Parts: sequence; C-alpha cells; structure tokens
Amino acid sequence: MTLTGGTSHHQGEAPTGPGQLLVYSEGQLVRVLALNVPVVTIGRTPANVLPLPHPAVSRAHADLRISPEGVILTDRGSANGTWVEDVRLAPEQPVQLVHGNVIRIGPFQLRYETGVPATATGTDGAPLVEERPAAPSANVAAQMPVPALAFEPSPPPRPVYQVPSPPDAASSYLDFLPVIFQDGEFLGRFLMIFQSIWEPLEHRQDHMDMYVDPRTCPAPFLPWLADWFGVTVGHVTEEGRLRNLIGEAVELYRWRGTRYGLTRLIEVCTGITPLIAESPGNPAILHIRMTIPSESNVDRDAIERLVKLHKPAHTAYLLEVFSQK
Repeated sequence: MTLTGGTSHHQGEAPTGPGQLLVYSEGQLVRVLALNVPVVTIGRTPANVLPLPHPAVSRAHADLRISPEGVILTDRGSANGTWVEDVRLAPEQPVQLVHGNVIRIGPFQLRYETGVPATATGTDGAPLVEERPAAPSANVAAQMPVPALAFEPSPPPRPVYQVPSPPDAASSYLDFLPVIFQDGEFLGRFLMIFQSIWEPLEHRQDHMDMYVDPRTCPAPFLPWLADWFGVTVGHVTEEGRLRNLIGEAVELYRWRGTRYGLTRLIEVCTGITPLIAESPGNPAILHIRMTIPSESNVDRDAIERLVKLHKPAHTAYLLEVFSQK
C-alpha cells in the first residue's frame, strides 16, 4: 500500500527539527509523533510512549532509540514481528532507519521521516499540523461509531497426552535385580503391577512445572489454578479463552480500573474488541459498544456480567450491543 498525505520538503531545503513518525491505520493517518525523547517504546498497552491498541501488537513490541547518529529500531521479541519495508526484523537486533522507511506492526504502518522544515506543507499546500478533535460540549451526546466486526475464535483445547505404556510385557524393573532373577516370566509380570503404578507418578513429577502453567496444565486444573490469581471463571466456558485469561491475569490486574484494562479483559474473555469511551462532561459514565458476530456464543448478559465485575466501582456504564446481520 502506498502511503500518501505526508510532508513535502521545499526544493533545496534540508530537513530540520526532530524526526517524526506518521502512524497510519487502514490507510488513514491517525497520529503524528515527534521523536523528541531518547527512547520511544511501542506496544499494545498505554504504558508505552506509542500505544498501538490491537491484539496483533505485543505488550512490549519494539522500541526506537534516538541519538545524534540516527534512529535505531529494535524488535523486543514480539509475537507477530516487526517489519521494515518487506523485511522482518530479527528479535533484539538493532536496525538503523533512514528517511522514508515504512515500519509495519500488526495492522499499523509507521512512516519514519528524519525531520520537517519550519514551513513544511502537506500535499494540498496547507501548513502541516497535527489535527486534534475539539472537546465535545457537555450538552452534546457522544457520537460513537458502531464498532467494526473484529472476532478472534477461541484457541482449540489442548491435546491430552497419556503416559506412555511399557514397551515390553515384562517389567523393566527386572534389570535392577540379580541376573538369576531376570529370566523369570512370572516375576516380570508380577513387577509390571508395580511399574504400572509408579511410572505414571514419576512421569508426573518429572513434568510438575507443566501443571502450574495455564498453557499446558490439564483442563480440570484450570479453575484451581485460577483461584491462585483470584480470577472468576464462571463467565468463561471455553478452554482456550480460560487459558488466555489466566495467562494474562497479572497484566490485567495491572490495568484494572482503566479503559484499556476493561477493553483487554473483554477481548480475552469473548474474542471481541469493544469500543469504550467516557461520556462527554461526565467521565464517571462509560459508553461501551460491541458488535457480536453470528459465530460467537457470547450474549449481552455475559458481556454485562464482565462489565459489572471489572469496571471501576465509582463508574456507571451504558452498554450497546449490535448483532452481525
């Protein structure tokens, strides 16, 4: 995709001033970020200098380091990768950017520009300024668009692996006995009784760490593991979503009471990204909109239970739920 609407430098005039990033989403310029700090962290959460709220963006995705020698981009081991032009960056391998480089992170495209003249203009000849929407009047209702359909199916249940059966009819415990006993057929079958009991227990002890990891523990262990984190699992019935919820519990607690925290919690539990905004003139009222696809088994009651459990205690909310046609 060709990015347009950026700056155009006057002929013969070298770029001056700090560099900047032009952030595009679906072909539209959504933000202009001046690179006037030593480090610009990029990730999904609001803790980053440049937050990019999308499930395809990792919490700590990449960072830019600004120095007199240039701007260095480093991927921080992100799940879906960081791309410069058509090349995916290796994790933790710094790359120096040049003017005009396009960085792709999830659905976002970031165009790097080394600087703009003081009299820089856009393609229409008008001075380039970052447009900011005017604050809505307290007497005007918030105009929120209907959220675009974005649904992420639940991951499949984890496969169940059985303890491997002994390869022979005779017990391998015979190998630990004197040679005179190793040819006894009856003794081999008799010791197999004990081997069939003890081997699964030893196998479990060897893999005990997998029982306390939400990604690998058996499904019946999930509610027990959720109790460790104080996670309510009654509203999450799909195994894959429950594993994701427990795995992100610590991060979700960090953002509890914020719009991002509530948005991410609903994403993890339902696979649907809500649109949440504060009502104009009254930040204690949250306006929540969601579009539920036909293939989802989530209903309005399930969403309302999530909102009531995890919204800030001092806030009220207005929930609007749309169904896919």
